Amino acid sequence: MQIGKNNKLVKLVKSLQLKKYRDKTNLFFFEGPHLIEEAIKHNYPIEFVMFSKKIQPEFISKISERSIPSYLIAENVMNYISSTENNQGIIAVAKQEKRSINDIAINNDSVFVICDGIQDPGNLGSIVRICAAVGVDGVFVSDDCVDIYNPKTIRATSGAFFMEPTIVCEDLVFVIEKLKNSGIKVYCSDSIGGQNLFSVWLKGGFAIVIGSEGKGVSTKIKNACQNTITIPINQNVESLNAAISCAVILFEHFRQRTQ
Repeated sequence: MQIGKNNKLVKLVKSLQLKKYRDKTNLFFFEGPHLIEEAIKHNYPIEFVMFSKKIQPEFISKISERSIPSYLIAENVMNYISSTENNQGIIAVAKQEKRSINDIAINNDSVFVICDGIQDPGNLGSIVRICAAVGVDGVFVSDDCVDIYNPKTIRATSGAFFMEPTIVCEDLVFVIEKLKNSGIKVYCSDSIGGQNLFSVWLKGGFAIVIGSEGKGVSTKIKNACQNTITIPINQNVESLNAAISCAVILFEHFRQRTQ
């Protein structure tokens, strides 16, 4: 049965574009066959799916096999609830999975990324995707970062969100101290003044703090870290953005570990 714009579920999806309603309902939404396939593959708790006639019946059959409720909506309704200019014809609503540092296994060779005040959803989503590519054990996100359940953040992860443990923390200093006490070396990244990345021994347990786009790592967090890393770049360029810095550092760690 096709449902219309005034349906309560349609109104719910529309409201989830705002963080206050995502927080209130403990739900979020994401769009497109690829993200939904990834969520299903990793057994993420999907509440329901809405789709238009753009989507092939075979794909909806896959969803039905998982006993996920699905609803047909008109194209104009899909345009109404979509967060993108050109919707892909399918939207899923899922529960937010809340985790704490106690849910993560910390070993002396674990690798973590800590995000301090990242504001751009594309940067945060890209960082999560990079972490999944390298095999990071978890991503800790300060509570003043952009919402990890922002549709743009989820989209930028390209599905890695559903496989990479991401934890929102009020107290990053507590996280850093716990990691250090578990034998993890915790570094922060800075555009100037740190040790040259390519001279740092990064094998073994390792965590890197990535700071906000405008201010970098806060003083309080920097003081809790054991060392500072700087990526050497051309003097004519001020700095790299947060996601690219994270990628360079993690792949240097990956290179050292695998060699």
